[in-house]
Amino acid sequence: MTRADAIARARQHLHSGAFMAELDRYLPRLTLAVEQVEATGLGTLLNRAAEADDRPLMRRDEILEDWRRRWAAIRAWFVVEAGEPSRAAELAAATRAGVSSVIALLRQITESQRGGVNRSTQLRHLAQWVFDAADEDAAHALMSAAFNLRLARHVGGVHEDSDLISPRLSWQDAPGVEVAMTLFRRGKAPSPGLPQRLAAQAGIRTELRRRQAGQRAAERDAAQHLLSTGAGDRVLDEAETRVLLKLLTRALEARSVVAGRITGGTGGNDVLTLRLVPSATGSAVRTVHGILHLPGLRLDIAPARSPARVAARVGVVADG
Repeated sequence: MTRADAIARARQHLHSGAFMAELDRYLPRLTLAVEQVEATGLGTLLNRAAEADDRPLMRRDEILEDWRRRWAAIRAWFVVEAGEPSRAAELAAATRAGVSSVIALLRQITESQRGGVNRSTQLRHLAQWVFDAADEDAAHALMSAAFNLRLARHVGGVHEDSDLISPRLSWQDAPGVEVAMTLFRRGKAPSPGLPQRLAAQAGIRTELRRRQAGQRAAERDAAQHLLSTGAGDRVLDEAETRVLLKLLTRALEARSVVAGRITGGTGGNDVLTLRLVPSATGSAVRTVHGILHLPGLRLDIAPARSPARVAARVGVVADG
C-alpha cells in the first residue's frame, strides 16, 4: 500500500469516525424515542403508516406486515435486547477498530519516511551487497535468500488416453494432465493407502433381502396368474410381461439345430413351463407395451413339474 492509498483510507475512516461520534451522541435519544413510541401504542402508529402508504400493488395486510418489519429493523438498530449490543453499537465498535488500525499504519509510514528506510533504499542496499559478493555462487545464494527463491521442480504425468496424443507433439501444444498434490508438494506419487475396515451394513442387507423376497413373491404371483389365464385373447400386465419375456429368453437360448432346422425350446421356473413349438402360422401376444409377434413359433404354457414327480420318474427309469 502506498502512502497516498493509506492517506485516502485514513480520510474515509476519519469521516466514519465523525459519523459514529454523532451517532454516539444521539444514540440514547433514539433509544428513548423508540421505547416511548412503543409505550404510547405501536399498533396505532403502524396502522396510520399503512393507511398513508399508497403502494397500489400490495394489499393492506401486506403493507402492514412490511411496516412491522421496518419497525423491527429500527428497534434492532437502536435498542439493546437480552444483554446483546445493538446494531449501532456493533457498527461503532467496528469503526473504532478500523480507525485505530489505519492510524497505526499511518504511524508506521511516517516513521519509515522520517528514518529514511523504505523499499527503494532496501533494494539499493541489497544490490550493493550482491555487487560486493566474493563470487557468483555467493551472489546467487544472497539473492535466493532475499527473495525466497527455490529451484524449479518439474512434475508431469501420463494422459489417460496416450493414443490420442502424438509423440511428436510439443509439450506447449499438448493438453494438460492432472497432477496429484502429493507429487507437486513432496515429490511422491499418490498411493491408495492402507485398506479401510469394512463397515457393518446389516440394515442394508436386510432391506435388500426384503426387496428381493418381495420381487420373487410378485413374480411368482404373476406366473400363477399367467398359468391360470393363459397368454392368448387378453392383454398381459407389466408383471406378467416380465415373466413371459424372461421365460421366452430362456426358451430361445435353449433351442438347437437338428438336421439343418431349428427346433423348439423350453424355459421354465418353479411355477410354469413355457415351450416354443414350431408352427407355420406363428403366434402373437398382446402386452401393455404392444403386440409381441413370434413368426414360426407357438407358445405352450404348462404347469412346472414338481420335485416329487421328477424324483419318482427318475426312480422308475433307474429301476427299469
